[in-house]
Amino acid sequence: INVMYLKGLLYYCNKDYVRAVQVFTKFRKNYSTDKWYDDATYWLGLSFYNLEQYKDAIKILTTIKDKKSSAYYIMSNLYLARCYKQLKEYDSAKVLLSKLLQQKDINEKIKTSILYELGECYKLSGDYHMAIQYFGMLENTSDELKIAGKISIAEIYYQIGKIDEAKKRLEEILGMYKMSSGLLTKAKLMYAM
Repeated sequence: INVMYLKGLLYYCNKDYVRAVQVFTKFRKNYSTDKWYDDATYWLGLSFYNLEQYKDAIKILTTIKDKKSSAYYIMSNLYLARCYKQLKEYDSAKVLLSKLLQQKDINEKIKTSILYELGECYKLSGDYHMAIQYFGMLENTSDELKIAGKISIAEIYYQIGKIDEAKKRLEEILGMYKMSSGLLTKAKLMYAM
């Protein structure tokens, strides 16, 4: 393994994204034929994402998003969609996420993330009906995104003035699930409204 690549990965893992960007950029410039090039490209894109430099992340991740043979094909597309979502380019995000859902070799955890992200994109773009549909698809999952989806549905009901339905959903969540302190706080704050 290339030492420079490992150095960049170490910076990334230690959340020193600025240094990770510097090292991965230098790596890509100096080792364009190295077998770790796509890996470095992926981590460079994620470093930009974590620095909230979404346009830079899109520029980098786009270079590997179509390489279906890449180990990072699915995740690079997922992060591209997240970048578009952060830039409020919801239609672009939805197109990418919908294409990802059609992949046959996608594991359940990633599929759950994609469904949640689609729900968020529809919610943020004001298409509450579709948002509720996607959040509802999380019902059969066992992950925290299931709870986050239920909270998002309650938020939608609250936003459209169906306060009783929102409270009913939140009571269900508060009564049935163990959740992280962040989600619990969000649910309790919404319930207090």
